[in-house]
Amino acid sequence: MKVPFVDLITPHCELEEELVEVFRNCLKTASFVGGHEV
Repeated sequence: MKVPFVDLITPHCELEEELVEVFRNCLKTASFVGGHEV
């Protein structure tokens, strides 16, 4: 039996710019430690 897997590559490619920007902002502000983004 073949089980279909979710294609995460396509949405990640479409959202890459936004994801990288948010990740970069978290690192710059250290907001990953109980900050707004968390």
